[in-house]
Amino acid sequence: MKNRTNKPLRALSFAALFSSSFVVGQLPAQDDEEEIFELSPFQVDADNDSGYRATNSISGTRINMAIKDTPMPLEVVTRQFIEDTGATDLREALKYSSGVILQSQNDLASRGANAYQGPGGVNNAEGATANPNGVQLKLRGFVTNNSLRDGFLRQNATDSVNIERVEVVRGPAALLYGTGNFGGVVNYMVRRPSTVASSSFDVTYGTNDLMRGTFDTTGALSGDGKVAFRLSGALQSSGDHTQYFEEDHYFIAPSFVWNPSDKTEVYVDLEYGEQNLGGLGARRLRSVANVGINNDQNEHSGFYTPIGADPREVRITGPDTYFDSQSSNVMAKVTHELFDGVNFLAGYNYSTHDTQQRDIAAQLFTNLGPVALQETINLSPIEPGRASGSSNVQTGEVPNSIAQYLWNRSETDNTRNQYRVELAIQKPLFDDRSEWLRIDNQILMGFSYLKHDKSTSTWATNPNEFNYRAPNDLSPLLFSEQGDGSPTVGMFHNDMSESEAINEGQYISYLGSFLNDRLKVMAGARKDKNDTSNSNRGRNAPSEDYSSSSTVGETQNDNTNQYGVSFKLTENISLFALESEGLQPNFSGQLLPDTGKPAGASFAKSEEIGIKFDLLDGKLSGTISKYKIEKTGFVGAPWFSPVTLGNPRFDPTKDIVYNVSNWTPSQAPGGSNGGSGKLDSGAPYEAWLAGVESGAIFQSSEGNGSETWYVNASKPEGAAYLDAGFAANAADPGNWAGFLYQGETGDSLVNNATMDTMAFHGNGSGNATILQTDESKGYDAQVLFSLTENFQLLANAAITEVERKNFGQWMAYPYREDRWAVWNYDNASWGTFNYDREDIYGDPGELGVIGPATETRTGAGQLAGDDTPKYRFDFWGSYKFSDGKFKGTTVGLGGYYESKREYISGVTRGSGQNIFDTDGRPLVLYTSPRHNVDAMIRYDWRTGDDKPQHVQLNVSNLLNDRDLYGLIYSSPLSAKISYGRQF
Repeated sequence: MKNRTNKPLRALSFAALFSSSFVVGQLPAQDDEEEIFELSPFQVDADNDSGYRATNSISGTRINMAIKDTPMPLEVVTRQFIEDTGATDLREALKYSSGVILQSQNDLASRGANAYQGPGGVNNAEGATANPNGVQLKLRGFVTNNSLRDGFLRQNATDSVNIERVEVVRGPAALLYGTGNFGGVVNYMVRRPSTVASSSFDVTYGTNDLMRGTFDTTGALSGDGKVAFRLSGALQSSGDHTQYFEEDHYFIAPSFVWNPSDKTEVYVDLEYGEQNLGGLGARRLRSVANVGINNDQNEHSGFYTPIGADPREVRITGPDTYFDSQSSNVMAKVTHELFDGVNFLAGYNYSTHDTQQRDIAAQLFTNLGPVALQETINLSPIEPGRASGSSNVQTGEVPNSIAQYLWNRSETDNTRNQYRVELAIQKPLFDDRSEWLRIDNQILMGFSYLKHDKSTSTWATNPNEFNYRAPNDLSPLLFSEQGDGSPTVGMFHNDMSESEAINEGQYISYLGSFLNDRLKVMAGARKDKNDTSNSNRGRNAPSEDYSSSSTVGETQNDNTNQYGVSFKLTENISLFALESEGLQPNFSGQLLPDTGKPAGASFAKSEEIGIKFDLLDGKLSGTISKYKIEKTGFVGAPWFSPVTLGNPRFDPTKDIVYNVSNWTPSQAPGGSNGGSGKLDSGAPYEAWLAGVESGAIFQSSEGNGSETWYVNASKPEGAAYLDAGFAANAADPGNWAGFLYQGETGDSLVNNATMDTMAFHGNGSGNATILQTDESKGYDAQVLFSLTENFQLLANAAITEVERKNFGQWMAYPYREDRWAVWNYDNASWGTFNYDREDIYGDPGELGVIGPATETRTGAGQLAGDDTPKYRFDFWGSYKFSDGKFKGTTVGLGGYYESKREYISGVTRGSGQNIFDTDGRPLVLYTSPRHNVDAMIRYDWRTGDDKPQHVQLNVSNLLNDRDLYGLIYSSPLSAKISYGRQF
């Protein structure tokens, strides 16, 4: 049972937060000045940040370095920028970063099992960024599914109250951080303790019932200043512009630092937080009937809005969906200078992230459920004038419609143990010679270890039982009852799984400075070892016993490299070039389709050139670069592609038999078809009659317990019927003949090659993969203008093109005698995509004799796309009045422009079925170009006792854009006002 805070208790909590902050603020300062300790090369000092300008970074090399001297693109989001833009979490802090996309609808690599990551499944229009873990975003066109906290992996959202700065390294960065994130790495640093005592608090109120309070206090714990602490916390409650949604969380983060000597530092920090998200299920149902709950054919259309509902606000799934999480983090780190220029780091990070989720999977159907709940509704196409051409997708009035839905629930526990040991050596050569001969050398050697344990339990609605609701019912949908007041059908515990993933990495990097610091050379190598194992206990019905399975993956050993060079043209302008690699081990159980062995790792390689500048005494600085990233990785195999996993289900020693219960002439008693009449006359019907007479076509109840039509295609008369049906279908592929591939699982009489496909093979075939190649290329620019101390302007730009370069090679299916397999069927969305077999296969086989060589499958007819905008420009500027009647006032203005985005690419995300319009063209749709403006105004003053305080107003979507972009409406204008005080 969820335990949600009510409004009065929230108000008391905010009052308590304010009071405690005030008390902490009254504690006497230990020292007026902070004792100076020598800064470790493993640490970057954010105190040197000035406004939005940061000169140094640690994320690119794991050692504190000047950004202008690092031969790679780096961006730093400072604490001041976070505060000015009103960001309350890590994602919001990246809102104006170049090439970062926080909301997507169409992700090139998120297909198959990864297609629907947000609540609501197929009824959620958002792509991978809908994942409620709060860290998924797109960077340079690739989905980034985690962030780093001081170099340690983190895979859940975090409040911004203790974030000191966010560093973004663009492009693959496997050398120092190991796995994943081909578009770039987001690494954030937390606020560290200070021996100078200070405290502050902020309280915020805003639209959508936003209430927020934060506090931060720091100071010395010892008189000698060797021990210091910091304590930060946040408490927040809010809704949004949609029905039923609620969010509340709290967060607390103490940290301590001890400097037993000027060469040694011991640092410990802790975090704990809880977040409750409620009313976050699907807002509307897909405007499609009768294709199945969560079936990806729902993607052929848009969304149905109940009569009387506002499509921008309605949430038909009600208040009882939720996603709750509890997160903890403990980090301990020791740094020590062993000798002059030789420093050592040892760090340990322990984190947990536990979640509980309840959701609804729903779809529209006709002539099902209680008659009293059935209504006539009007289904509309995905875009006016561009309806799907699928015969399964209806438009216009549809009588006897009803919403059918299933509840599901899950609990997941994640635990990560991470270690890192590093040795940094900084040693010059020829330092007593000419500056032009001097060589500054920096070597970093390290070892990292990550162990991720994950356990998941799921509950599902009882099999063959459903809940129902009228499509236009606007009353809250409740977990306790259906639309007619009857109780919700039962649920059962259906699955328990556990997995373990271990990564060990050894790495070394070198950075040398030559020619009086004009030439810098960087090189590095990393070796990774990855091991995985998983176990599962599941059942399909509450009356069944659990069946168990477990697998231990093969150890994966992979190597990656990184090379970079920069050259100073002048003291303030330098050119750089970088080649880097990325690695994503197979942690998800992906399998090779032919052998069933674990698939290998996915790799990315990036090439980049650019220019860095720092002009006018730092008043104008930035980076402009050109890049290309090529990723070769394993993705889910199409549902109709061959998969044997080393153990084919089709038995070639037996006759080829098809269940044709939905592929018979209409005249056949008890048979059915797609209603096109293709099989009702001419050659197909004549072949049917001949097959029935010979016994090659027969009825039997032996296979599945009911009288069913079968074709024995090993007999000439049976083969003649299938050949004639295939020919009739190819002559008129636009009309549905019916589905030939019935009974591929569960029918004992069926024996054909289609049993060996991703969809029907079973035994883990859903994890079968093929190797594909994606490419992202373009330009990035980050420029900061700080023309005076009072004026700052950050301008970012990204030009990005994302493309699938290679659709991958299928396995060689060994039994070509079954020439009627699903991969050889003429269909616009799957099979041969209505292309000539000579265009689909290099070796198409011989018509009427043998099927194609599947390993010669080409990319013809396959579609793929991504909604990363080609052009994206961001800016944020602020000006502070230091005198006159506006003294103490700061005004800020920011925004972005993005070009059109391809939100539909003519292919479904779920299984890769092609989508065509009524004219037979791929259904490729784009959003309109989009722009947004945000604003801020702040006033700072001091109290009578000279304590700083401020009030700040932030407005998002100042122009109140509420237009529809693709399938998602823009959130309306929102505002919040904050009051803060320092002690």
